[in-house]
Amino acid sequence: MRITDSIFREIDSFGVDEFLGTDYDSEEYEERRGILDELKAREHGYTDYASLTDEQRDEVDEDEILVVCRFDRYGLLADALRLWYGSFGVILEHVRSAYDGGDGYIYYVTGIGYDTIGSDLLGGEADGTMAGKFLDFINEHE
Repeated sequence: MRITDSIFREIDSFGVDEFLGTDYDSEEYEERRGILDELKAREHGYTDYASLTDEQRDEVDEDEILVVCRFDRYGLLADALRLWYGSFGVILEHVRSAYDGGDGYIYYVTGIGYDTIGSDLLGGEADGTMAGKFLDFINEHE
């Protein structure tokens, strides 16, 4: 079976407000708030939010994430990324601010106005060529 660029449809993308939702008293809101905190910590180069000092948390909390993305850690895209990066752990090291949410999804951060697949997911330049290289690699090694 040939893998095409439709594999990237496995990615769900959310603006931060959409990701958090509006039911501030819900358990789901609290879980997503925790995921967002972890993503912010990773954007600043920290390994986890819980171990930050109050000063570091203030620094991290000032950061504004534009887009939260996620993909199923057991889906075809995750399998292809394991092959691309060599292991699951390396995915978490190379995908931008990646976080295993423990809910079956891998979360990561992107911006707006550039090739986020090539840059933030695949670790290359945002020049539009990485997705093709990724697909060629996956199809050669399937």
